[in-house]
Amino acid sequence: MRYFFRLLFLFAFIGIAAQGDDVLLQVNDEKVTLQDARDFTSKLLPNTSFDNLTLEQKRMVTNRLIERELFLQTAKKTKIEESKRYKAKLQKIKEELLVQTWIESQLDTIIISDSEAREFYKNNEDKFVTKPELNLRHILFKSEKEAKEAIDYLSSVEKDKLKESFIDLYNEKSLDKKEDTAKDISSADAVANIGKEASESLTTLKSGEITKEPIKSDFGYIIFYLENKSSTQAIPYELVKKKILGILRQKQFQIQLIEIAKELRARAKIEDNFDKLIKK
Repeated sequence: MRYFFRLLFLFAFIGIAAQGDDVLLQVNDEKVTLQDARDFTSKLLPNTSFDNLTLEQKRMVTNRLIERELFLQTAKKTKIEESKRYKAKLQKIKEELLVQTWIESQLDTIIISDSEAREFYKNNEDKFVTKPELNLRHILFKSEKEAKEAIDYLSSVEKDKLKESFIDLYNEKSLDKKEDTAKDISSADAVANIGKEASESLTTLKSGEITKEPIKSDFGYIIFYLENKSSTQAIPYELVKKKILGILRQKQFQIQLIEIAKELRARAKIEDNFDKLIKK
């Protein structure tokens, strides 16, 4: 969590292209949209979606956007865009954008046929299946010690009485059942806040089993009981066709780009001083 917040502060100056969407903020006369927040998050953490962040993380992103807009407005008043430093940086950005746009144009030339996509789907059927749907119960504890004591107790209960004992312990001990707490979470909320690795480990549970170790979350320490889970099912080709086409285009693009680079290097005059300047 702290690493996430440090990154947000570090990248608070990243440029965001404003797009029409619900207005999240208005700083002086400038609007910052919900799409701006999504773009900011995806640029900072490419595999992370703003919509999937916790409430606390969304608030942190919003605060960074406020600061960024204030910095931007202040920078504009100084006319810093007229400085040599700004113009040099802008030239570098233009060059990178030029290369990126050219590469994208090359990608647009690649066409994957439906038969190629279907063959890939057939050869990778195990990758296009639904995840098992878990029907879970949970108990939330303040400390790891309390959670471990509960696991020790439940481990001594006979299997046919485990579910009943788990429910009784939930009603007696779980933080989200106590009147003096503001926390009120579902098992789905609990799973969403234990991290990808821990949530995936739940799929190894068998029906009628509990987790053998407490799992740390944003709420506290959690133990789970699995009532049942659905079996995996094949995802129809039409639902994953777009994804497959993207995968195949990227693979073909990498091959094509290597060939283009070889051809360009063969025709270019290159003075390579690597061995002179870089010590072995």
